[in-house]
Amino acid sequence: MSKIKPEVAKRRIESFEKRFGEAHLYLAYHAAFPLSLTPDLLYRIWANFHRDIHGEVLGIPWIAVADLLLSSLCDEVGHELYEMNVAVRNLLLSQLKEDKKFGQQRIYELSDFLLEYVQQQLLSNDLDIRDFAQAQRWIALAYTRTQPSEAVRELALALSGAYQKDRGDLIRLASLVETLAEPLGGLEEFQPLLIYARGMGNFAGGNLEAAKNELGKALGKGNEIRVAEISLPIPKQIRAKRQQEEAERLGRQQEAERLKLQEADRRRQQEPVITRQQFLKWVGLGVAGLVTAVVAGKIFISSLESTSKTTADAPSSATEQATQPPSAQATQAAQKDALSEIRRKQLNADIRAREGRNDAFNDGSATKRAARDIESKVRSKLEANIPSGHLTIAASEDGTVTVSGTVAKKDQLAKIDTLPKQITGVTKIVNRATVAQE
Repeated sequence: MSKIKPEVAKRRIESFEKRFGEAHLYLAYHAAFPLSLTPDLLYRIWANFHRDIHGEVLGIPWIAVADLLLSSLCDEVGHELYEMNVAVRNLLLSQLKEDKKFGQQRIYELSDFLLEYVQQQLLSNDLDIRDFAQAQRWIALAYTRTQPSEAVRELALALSGAYQKDRGDLIRLASLVETLAEPLGGLEEFQPLLIYARGMGNFAGGNLEAAKNELGKALGKGNEIRVAEISLPIPKQIRAKRQQEEAERLGRQQEAERLKLQEADRRRQQEPVITRQQFLKWVGLGVAGLVTAVVAGKIFISSLESTSKTTADAPSSATEQATQPPSAQATQAAQKDALSEIRRKQLNADIRAREGRNDAFNDGSATKRAARDIESKVRSKLEANIPSGHLTIAASEDGTVTVSGTVAKKDQLAKIDTLPKQITGVTKIVNRATVAQE
């Protein structure tokens, strides 16, 4: 049956009332409750509801039964079977509930009446009669005070069975569920049923894409829709289509991630080399004494000290030769300090800490060290292991270390050739130190 606009339905009702009068309209109100009408059913409605809820007689003539069935408010859809257009039916039911003569109480009374009326027909041997009675039963249940959830459960069972049997039944049931959206729409369990009915209606009509999209609104884990503890079957064509689209979606997502990582890697490779001065300008002077350079993304850490000398009276540069031995007091003080176990631990800890900072900044991947960093670490190494030495250390960017100054003994002079090699980044040692002359 084709749908008509609400304004057209309103004009038809007004025209019917104008032609037959208010009493006929009251019968039309009541006749809108069943999903379909037969002359027998409408006559019984006329006989059972000739008074309003206050007991006042409505004065509906018996001829109103025939007048209504043959009017523009009803369409004949089969032998002695009539239906109202959905828009007309909904508007008449709305007016019934709003009229103070009837209200919601009359809806409940009509529901009880219809449930009783279809009891015998549900047991009929005629399949068409049983189907007619079952549809009327669901309508009645949907409007009862206490049993609307039962209508949802029974409809879910019927839909699950119809999928396996007859697509015609599937379309009929889907249409019936749509009709019941008004009384059952407030129930939480009805919403997935309505979605399922719409989706399966599209499936029965051959529109797989629309069916997939509609069913997707309610599908949960495991491609399943459950209504009132009933699992509703999903056609295998829909499941296969959804699985294919999910696989394609995951593929696109993985490709996007791959391209994202590829772009990040490309940008890292194109990062500009920054100088120590630029780095210090960005991060402030808090690490000014620690950072010596940032080369190709590698950060090099140096000591806070400004010179690389083991004692204050060591030569000013590694190229400067000691012209005279240090004073006895200086030698004694240096030896005492160098022999201190606490001092040795401090110096070795200083070396380990700077190596740790380099590893932390560069994920342990930087083996090259800045010249100033090498100078500082070699100085600490020599100071810890050569008591009484007055040495100056200079390092170049290629890892060459030059040591000048004086030591107290010849065996200490030999240590200068080996100790610096223990420092990461040292590639060559130039020993210009001498043994001090007393």
